[in-house]
Amino acid sequence: MFQPANQVIRFARVAVVQPFVAYLQGIGVPTEKYLLQVGLTQAMLDDPDNPIPTNLVFDFLNAACQAEGIDDIGLLAGQATTLQMMDEFGNRLLTSKSIGDYLKLGCRLIKNISSGDECWLAEGDKDMRFCHLISTLNEKDRIQNYLYTSLVTINTIRKATTETWCPAEITIPGMEADTAARLSAVLPGTRVIRDGPYASFLIPRYLLARPMFAKGERVPDVGLHPQTLPLPDDFVTSIMQLIETLVIAGNPDIHKTASAAGLSYRILQRRLAESGTNYSALLANTRAYMAMRLIRDENRSLADIARTLGYTNQANFSRAFHRVTGLSPRAYRDSIH
Repeated sequence: MFQPANQVIRFARVAVVQPFVAYLQGIGVPTEKYLLQVGLTQAMLDDPDNPIPTNLVFDFLNAACQAEGIDDIGLLAGQATTLQMMDEFGNRLLTSKSIGDYLKLGCRLIKNISSGDECWLAEGDKDMRFCHLISTLNEKDRIQNYLYTSLVTINTIRKATTETWCPAEITIPGMEADTAARLSAVLPGTRVIRDGPYASFLIPRYLLARPMFAKGERVPDVGLHPQTLPLPDDFVTSIMQLIETLVIAGNPDIHKTASAAGLSYRILQRRLAESGTNYSALLANTRAYMAMRLIRDENRSLADIARTLGYTNQANFSRAFHRVTGLSPRAYRDSIH
């Protein structure tokens, strides 16, 4: 199904995709087979910060779950995922001193790891409501995303308090009755609601001041991490990000990029023309920007960079780089060092 022509391409970083892959691998699912089936490769998943088109992530999950007879992957993976499994995003959340700080930080960081997601905290007299809204997925995929995010967040709070705590109420809109029954079994005593404009659950206000780690428990030494750049929020930039992601798996032509974006080839052409550019220029500029970052690493040869970016030889790479920047790759390296 093609996305509306005016829709920005949405991404999820590998750090939040990997726990799904790890869960499936843990129960014996041949994940590489289903990744390749939808146009993803293991190379695209090697960097935890790498953004992957959200529609491809769910194409992979749906293909694997349908073939393997798995229901409610969001519920299953959500129970199995810890913050320690989510690389820099999880590490930054682990620096929170209290449960309240953890929830506030998660709401701020969510758009950096999954575009199209919005999380916020709603004040109540005795409770705080953690709210989650997704506006860019079909209902089936949105429900699995809601289940996953809710359970990872709830289980983190449970670990920081007591294993017996469960929210008094949780809302997952659109959820089927059998999924609601399975969720009730995971969260005993929780009232499960299937209607509403967004997902949410209640946290008693007295829990917000509780420390993330018990007294005497060793706080993880997560070190300092650079600020992750926000994911793109306009059409052209999102296509450039998509090209950059696909370059890792080879030289993406316009047909591959359109397919990965969930757009028809003609709609992609038209949208780029309306934005004052075309695919060839966008591909050349994206590869040049990638090259400018890679060239800063003096340990990487120019020939290796050319191969990484999908050029057949270093001469072609040099000519393409010069057309965009006005410098040869070697001259650019000399200028910055």
